[in-house]
Parts: sequence; C-alpha cells; structure tokens
Amino acid sequence: MVSTRGYTVVTDWLDARELEVLRTEAEILYEERLARYFTCSSPDAALVHNRGCVLETTSCSSLAPCLGTSGYLFNEQFVVKPPGVPAAAFPWHRDCQWLPQGGLADYISVWVALDDADSDNGGLLVAEEFHATSQSEEQPHKGRALSVKAGTAVVMSSHLWHSSGPNTSRHSRRAWMPQFSCSPITAAEGPVCLAVPMPENDGTHRPGGHQGN
Repeated sequence: MVSTRGYTVVTDWLDARELEVLRTEAEILYEERLARYFTCSSPDAALVHNRGCVLETTSCSSLAPCLGTSGYLFNEQFVVKPPGVPAAAFPWHRDCQWLPQGGLADYISVWVALDDADSDNGGLLVAEEFHATSQSEEQPHKGRALSVKAGTAVVMSSHLWHSSGPNTSRHSRRAWMPQFSCSPITAAEGPVCLAVPMPENDGTHRPGGHQGN
C-alpha cells in the first residue's frame, strides 16, 4: 500500500497501556515547553500556546520496536494541537522536503493517533494521487480526510503530500510520529538526525489490523 498509494492505515497498533505511556510523555513535554518559554518571557510562549508545537522526545522511545521495522530510527517526535485553536494547522507538504537531500531522501513516517482524530480536531489529509519518483513541488488540489481512532497508525512515504487542519474541538489532539529509514540519512557532517539501529520485531507485539480503502 505504501509503495502504491503512499500510505496505509493500521488500526489498533498501540494498546491502552502504550497509549497512556505516550500521552503522559507528550503532556509532560508540552507543559515543560510552555513553562520554559513563559519563565524566560520568550515571545515563542504565545506561539506555542496558541498554535501547538512539535516536541522532540526525551529519548528514543522504548515503544519504537513495536512498529516492526528493522532499519534505523531516523527521528521521533510528538505533535500537539491545543483545543480551539484555528491557527494550529499544517499546510500541504512532503516530509522529505525538510531535508538537505530534498526529494532524494527515502524513509517512512509512522503517524500514530494518541487521541481519536478527524477533521474537527486536526486529523490528517492525504493526497489522492501518489507518485514516489516525482520531484514536482505542485501541491495537491484535493485530498482524502482520514478519521482514525486512538492507537491507529498511518504509515506514510516521505514523498506523500499530506496536511492537517486546525483543532477546533475542546480537547487536545496529540500524535506520536517516529520515522524510519532503511539506512542512515546523512549529510557532510554526519547523520541529519538520528541513526539508531532498530532490533527485529520478535513477534510478541501484534501490529493490529489494516483499514480498507
């Protein structure tokens, strides 16, 4: 699915205990970020409070091996969208465009919903057309909105155009997103981000079920 349409959806990837662990870490990091900015009177405090933020995890999550990948952990972060904030939206983009290699970087992003996510609270919108080898920067004209339950994983190619809307609900919308590559992604000075070898899944964690088209 990822190679043909750019993404696939896997339900029940995380169980209730794993969800609680990640929710707790996301909340701690978010509150720490707010406290640090407000303490030093940073102008970024209002930005984080009003638009949410992307938070790097404190360490490589012990839950990452459950994703069943070998290869390398390239990056890991939480994306927190506070409630009732129209500005907390991400425009159309491809994950690979943020790297020095641009469209030449191949990896997968595993966007995991820590809360039920839909169009009301800033759920994902994915392009209906996917061309893995295209270097075009033309943004999609339309997309498909994904409504998923907490614990669901959306596995995306780094070349997939996707976006997310604002969180107009009354509750935070949190997501955990580790990213994996088959080999380390490097620049002249070394790894661009992380390059942590991942152990093989021993089969003790079931990867959930696939959602149809």
